Amino acid sequence: MVYITGNIPQGNCINVKYLGDNHYECETQIPDSTMSVIFYAKVTGQKGDVLHLNIKLPPYDPADQGKTTQYKNQSFAPAAVETIYTSEDQRNWKRIEDAKLENWTLIFDVPLTANECYVSINLYYTIPMWEDLQRAMAVSPFVERKVVAHSMGGEEVVLFKVTDPTVPVSEKEIVYLQGAQHCAEFSGPNVLDGVLRFLADGLDEAGELLKKYEFHVVPIVEPTGWIRGQRGGYSGVNPNRDWMDFRLSQTKALDAYLRALPKKPFILIDIHNGWSSYEKDGAGVSVVEAFNPSPVYDAQIEFERMMKEECDYLSPAVHWRPQCDPSIFKDYAQKHFGFGFTFEFARFCIWDRALGKRVPISQARYRRFARQLVHAIDHFAKISLEKGWR
Repeated sequence: MVYITGNIPQGNCINVKYLGDNHYECETQIPDSTMSVIFYAKVTGQKGDVLHLNIKLPPYDPADQGKTTQYKNQSFAPAAVETIYTSEDQRNWKRIEDAKLENWTLIFDVPLTANECYVSINLYYTIPMWEDLQRAMAVSPFVERKVVAHSMGGEEVVLFKVTDPTVPVSEKEIVYLQGAQHCAEFSGPNVLDGVLRFLADGLDEAGELLKKYEFHVVPIVEPTGWIRGQRGGYSGVNPNRDWMDFRLSQTKALDAYLRALPKKPFILIDIHNGWSSYEKDGAGVSVVEAFNPSPVYDAQIEFERMMKEECDYLSPAVHWRPQCDPSIFKDYAQKHFGFGFTFEFARFCIWDRALGKRVPISQARYRRFARQLVHAIDHFAKISLEKGWR
């Protein structure tokens, strides 16, 4: 007899039902109390047993419905079949092959190679999406791909430099953006995927921005933990707390990279998912306090106002809060670059009135928001110079 439990922190495995013959059905959901939206469960039995598992995926943004066979950055669900991993020790993971998706249910078998194992699925920014982004960036004349480090599991930590190479850096501002320090927090990679795709074609508005800015973007700071659905990281070291000690290869390498840039970045953005609960109609964007008191406090208020204006299309109510989970990256950026922001994006979900529950927003909405974020950065650069904030 094989047993599956849903009581693993941040696992979001609910409504477990035994159907007989080592066959279980369960669900995963958008939680109210955790930041990471992944499936994570513990399985116990006898070595050699096989678990037959059906997982009902959570509902999706209506913009994604009906696209289960052509996900191509439109729907999260089909890509999930390629992001199912098992492990005996929660450190070494192996991908499950031959999973199927039928009517928003993932169906697959888990062979037990020991008396207990773990199953992890990172649902909302998946390996196929990451690979598709890298293919798209490879054909752009405005993008330079750099491998700045390797994480503890051996995966590449990839940085994309996006700019117009014909304009000297002395005539441009430098912007730095990063995501997925907490590996299973999906807002960062999704937003930065959208930022990169918007900028990389270099057409019209994007082309003008690339003449004024040099964007340095790291969508996934901790790729080993992200692939395996481990929020805190493969090594057990939280990357978000490592910007003073530099125990991890990627924080050490990114520190060296940022300090070696020909100009200081004028804004540094670190994207997370947020903790707090939101009203049913709230899209949820939360901003961390600016580094210094006045005049940077005035700059913070202005940036918040602009972000709210840019994001209002997502929801009738965008919720702000002045504090968030402690960010050592924020302290690091203040110490070495003086002026800038780190901020969080709360869970990017919308309230589906018909279903009566939160659903994750589509890739199309992420891309719209990414464009708005770049607009806000551009607007803020102009205002901060006019008002003498920097």
